[in-house]
Formats: sequence, structure tokens, C-alpha cells
Amino acid sequence: MHQICKKIVKMDVFQVDENLFHVRIVCNKGEGVAVFVYKALESLTSLDVQSSNFTTYPERVTFTFMVNVRECAEKTVELSNFSTWLNTALFNQGFEYKLSNV
Repeated sequence: MHQICKKIVKMDVFQVDENLFHVRIVCNKGEGVAVFVYKALESLTSLDVQSSNFTTYPERVTFTFMVNVRECAEKTVELSNFSTWLNTALFNQGFEYKLSNV
């Protein structure tokens, strides 16, 4: 069976509002990579993806999301907590980080 190479080249996460985050993920282009990014987001059941977009380039793909955290014990979600949740979900889908000059 062919294993899909899932490498994140760059990820930016910005807190826009109390529970609203802007996420930009740049990763290698490969068959099924988009499916695994969306599976990672779906695994975080307290998130609502308000908008998403992906752009392909010859060797890379960029995913951009606006995400709202709807269920949380705290009124406001900290950026570091959100980033940890997102990283864990991506790692659980087999993603790893690869440093690059993108």
C-alpha cells in the first residue's frame, strides 16, 4: 500500500476574536492530503469551520480556514490552547513538520 507523505511546511494561526481563529497551513502536495486536513478539523468536535479555501501550486497546497470554537469551559479560548488542539489533530492524521523557506 502506498503511504501518503504529509508534511506541513508552514502553519500560521491568528486569533481574530474571542473564539474565532484564522488558520493557514502550507503542506506538500500529494494525493489525499486535503482529505486528511479536513479529517483533522472534523475530529475537533468543538470547532465550526466558518469558511475554508485551498490553493494548489506545483509542489505545495495552502489551506486557509476561519474556525469558531463553540463549546469550551472557558469563555475565551487562548491561542496557545487552540494551536495545541490543532497540532494534535494534524499529528493524529499522520502529519509531520518539515522546515522550509516558503
